[in-house]
Amino acid sequence: MHTEPGLEVPAEVFLPNLKVLHLANVISFLNVDSSERLFLNCPILDDLVVWSYYEWDDYKCKIHVSSPTLKRLTMEFMCVLGGFNSFDVVINTPNLAYLKIVGCEVNSHAFVNVQSLTEAFIDFEEFLGYSSHYLHSATDVMKGISNIQTLHISGETLVDLQAARVPIPLLQNMTILRIFRCDETYGLKGLPYFLTYCDALETLVLEEPPCKWNPDTWYLLEASGDNCLLFRLKAIEIFSFEGDEDCMKMVEYFLKSARVLENLTIHISAENKKRLKITKELMILPRVSEKCQVMIV
Repeated sequence: MHTEPGLEVPAEVFLPNLKVLHLANVISFLNVDSSERLFLNCPILDDLVVWSYYEWDDYKCKIHVSSPTLKRLTMEFMCVLGGFNSFDVVINTPNLAYLKIVGCEVNSHAFVNVQSLTEAFIDFEEFLGYSSHYLHSATDVMKGISNIQTLHISGETLVDLQAARVPIPLLQNMTILRIFRCDETYGLKGLPYFLTYCDALETLVLEEPPCKWNPDTWYLLEASGDNCLLFRLKAIEIFSFEGDEDCMKMVEYFLKSARVLENLTIHISAENKKRLKITKELMILPRVSEKCQVMIV
């Protein structure tokens, strides 16, 4: 469904059988009642996608996502020429299990009722510097997802959260962290800072290895003393491993630091002789955890 500026949802709209709804190019609703009415009048709505890509940032809009049945919500707001859209987003979804947020060009996020949320995908893509808009929006999102168990987040976002000094709540229920798309220059630079808020983390997945290893940044985590890497991390999985120097240093660091690590799984993206060489180098790396098993895929 494509929307137009000032979309008004008539009171008689009622979609009793609709389970999946995609709203494309959302610019604005006429008022809060229109957006709330649309979602509430879909009594079995299960999956909602709202996305918009703009070339300007002069629209103001409040989107109130209120649904007692909604389980999956995806929201993408991007201003392709820079700037921030004046969107105020309210999420009132007591049965929401999965939330995906792409872009941070939103004025505010209000999470009213999301106690069922267990999994989130966060990618604060393009923005102009670390403005107050970015700080407020990112802070709202991190607070809203503080009770999740699984988080998918881009490596670039981790770097930005640290650089912008975004307040991160203690993620005391999060046991699985999956990281994708690392910045070519900074690699996993933002990860040590983020891990200081991940007390319960047991599984770390790198969907692509970083192009650059920054060992100095890990002193922050080591200085925190009791941290998840040392005492709670049980499994690490790394995809698209090519065995370059920085990647090998990263694996070596994990094996020397993770004291209760049980499984390190590495997916090697190389063939024949190079694959064999990488495997031999990995298998002889020292391990601080006696229980650790290295598996090559």
